[in-house]
Amino acid sequence: MKASIKQLAALAAISATAGLTGVSMAEFHGRAKVILMHGASGGAGQTVTAKLQHRNGTDAWEDIDGAAFAAITNASGGTQVIEVDADGFKDDVRLHCTVSSGATATLAAAVIGQKQYGI
Repeated sequence: MKASIKQLAALAAISATAGLTGVSMAEFHGRAKVILMHGASGGAGQTVTAKLQHRNGTDAWEDIDGAAFAAITNASGGTQVIEVDADGFKDDVRLHCTVSSGATATLAAAVIGQKQYGI
């Protein structure tokens, strides 16, 4: 099996609570790492939180258990890594960000995992 890296969220400034565009994760199986790279959130007390959600087809988005990152604060930028079970992913996965009043953070996310069936 071959390791694969897939962009989950392109580099962007996030300043409003929203879910980003979903992407198919069908090629992954087993354990995968999701990497969130981010800048600081702005002023004191301003935060941005990010979590993974998934869905099948046009169903409502659901949170993926245990797939939330620590809050992004004004302290500094950084990188966070969480490990997830890609076998439990539904058809599409997205990053959903919750932004406190006045906050903004520049971030990007990627998934690193094992491809199945040589896809």
